[in-house]
Amino acid sequence: LLINEEKVNLDDNLDVEDYEDIPRSIINYIKRTRESIILENSTQSTRFGTDKYIIENSPKSILCFPLINHGKLKGIIYLENNLIPGAFTRDRLKVLEMISSQIVISYENASVYEYLESANEILDTKVKERTAQLKDERDKLQRYLEIAEVLFLVLDKDEEIVLINRKGCEILGYAEEELTGKNWHENFTKKENKESARETFNSIINGRLVEYSDEIIVTKTGEERMVSWHNVALRDKEGNIEGTLSCGIDVTEGKRLREQLEYNKLKLELFANLSHELKTPLNLSFSALQMLNMYRYNSLTTIENEKLEKYTRIIRQNNFRLLRLVNNIIDITKINSNSYDFKLQNYDVVELIDKIVYYVSGYVENRNRILNFNSNVKDKMIACDPFSIERILLNLLSNAIKFTDEGNKISVDLYDKNDQVVISVKDNGIGIPEDKQEMIFERFRQIDKSFTRNNEGSGIGLTIVKLLTELHQGRIQLKSKVGEFTEFIIELPVIDAGDENELASSYDVGLESLVDRIDIEFSDIY
Repeated sequence: LLINEEKVNLDDNLDVEDYEDIPRSIINYIKRTRESIILENSTQSTRFGTDKYIIENSPKSILCFPLINHGKLKGIIYLENNLIPGAFTRDRLKVLEMISSQIVISYENASVYEYLESANEILDTKVKERTAQLKDERDKLQRYLEIAEVLFLVLDKDEEIVLINRKGCEILGYAEEELTGKNWHENFTKKENKESARETFNSIINGRLVEYSDEIIVTKTGEERMVSWHNVALRDKEGNIEGTLSCGIDVTEGKRLREQLEYNKLKLELFANLSHELKTPLNLSFSALQMLNMYRYNSLTTIENEKLEKYTRIIRQNNFRLLRLVNNIIDITKINSNSYDFKLQNYDVVELIDKIVYYVSGYVENRNRILNFNSNVKDKMIACDPFSIERILLNLLSNAIKFTDEGNKISVDLYDKNDQVVISVKDNGIGIPEDKQEMIFERFRQIDKSFTRNNEGSGIGLTIVKLLTELHQGRIQLKSKVGEFTEFIIELPVIDAGDENELASSYDVGLESLVDRIDIEFSDIY
């Protein structure tokens, strides 16, 4: 079907077997069943994925439906999108099916016109009448283009706009009459992009295939938009190229998203490198402190030793504080880049939390708080990373100690809910204002200074808690009332890690260094 200025040429003798550039299996299926087909990702289709055309061209989305009139198959509409999967929806199919009868009528009318013209037996008045009808049909086709959510652009050989659809006008910000007849590249292509855009255009006009191209266009407001084009040459009835037809998609937001993702990746790499650079002098500081302690114990008198002990204790605690900050930055970076060492194993979560609370209890008692652990079940096996659970619990207990006074109570409770385990860390301390609760899990966000109670922190501890909880496919929520209580509630799904018993003892071995890990997590408490 070839549409010129006022003429429609048809060939009814074409057969699907004559074409290589269509999926024959789909066309034959529709000819046989007369059913519509929507493929969100054709290469994954079990029915048509083995089609030669689909294997060779890998089209993303396909929409194909029959044109039926009076119970007879009149034709088949085939559309494909090579840019994104899921481009065609049932709603769009319904719209196309609604207008398919008009397409059939247009096709049959064009067939009648072709027959009448070839026979040359119609009076001039009838020819003019029919020509007007065909012009009306062409206008209908133009209206069909208006439905499309992609930009359609027809240029003549002088680069002037012959046709542009609603979406194109919408993107550029002009009315159609303001665009028709204007030189496309002179008026709407970015200055720096004009030469390459004209080279692409001239290549198509000269018969060379330039199927896809990208172009930066300038809208009425001066905004720059990136458009990805699919280009074809338009030919007259003698086969001579008379212009180009381009179908474009505005990919500006996608380009910006890719740039933002690349920026985030560079930012993560910067934090990782910076964190590793900080660890080098920190390790040297720990080594120097170890040597200083050896010197104290072996070479100094008791009085001299007591004088230095205060300063070495300050150095050690602040080294731990810096190590905790560096570890948190590195781990956030690793989690966001999917490189965190997270190993699920089957573990008794009741025994795990009981051990952690036991080791922390002495520390809490030295600060005159009361710590209790309660569970409504004696044992509960779940798939978890015990080191991450320890990190979560130590961080929440550290916060509870910071924001409670002497004599306050801190309780850790575990509840078995069959398909999930609920862990609660609650204290009756100062509480968190309601307007601060939304931001409590945001990175580098802290309660204002009036609530810090002379304790320090980086503002990323609870971010780590949230991220580690989500790695377990769980969720965390906060309940608090100023002056009464604060409660963090963690919900973990009960799942099985499979046969990974060789990992089961790794945490038990790590218990030897649990005291050091507690010192690191509690280093912000004075």
